[in-house]
Amino acid sequence: MKKPVFILTFILMPLISSCVHKNYVERETIDKYRAFLVSEFVKTCWDFDLLNGDSAEFIKKKFGGPISEKIENVTNIHDNEQIDQIHILKYQGLEVQVLRVNMIEPYDLLIGVKITNSDNFPIKFGIKIGSERSYVVDLLGKPSDGDGIIKYYNEAEDTYPTVYMFFEKDKLKEIQWVWLPD
Repeated sequence: MKKPVFILTFILMPLISSCVHKNYVERETIDKYRAFLVSEFVKTCWDFDLLNGDSAEFIKKKFGGPISEKIENVTNIHDNEQIDQIHILKYQGLEVQVLRVNMIEPYDLLIGVKITNSDNFPIKFGIKIGSERSYVVDLLGKPSDGDGIIKYYNEAEDTYPTVYMFFEKDKLKEIQWVWLPD
């Protein structure tokens, strides 16, 4: 009786080892793919035409007049005498924040995007307002942080945009993309 068990073990071990290795390779591939998805998601979580260098004026031309617009003066973090502006444009289901850096040649940087209506302002990878928390985590993997709020960011980048996802009863209610330039 020992001989057949030994022969069976001898035959099955390479097969079992092959399956374990295959599962490890598949897991590693899935983890790398998720890391890629998170990196792409963090760069820009939205899936509509909005770019980092778009000025507030250009955004108004692209999306039309906002429901409201607010301009806040802020002190430049590198030059206490320089006053920059944050333009906050609110649309139905979208808020965009643009930093106007008032240098000799002023330039604009996108620093915030908040989406509460993914029908009009789609989110990448099929994530929608109303998506289940489990769907988001299955797609993007374990978040960088968060209990009530899911947070993803990419440490490999020179700048650290961060995506915050707010849930209500495990359904995505709001997504915020924040980039604080240095």
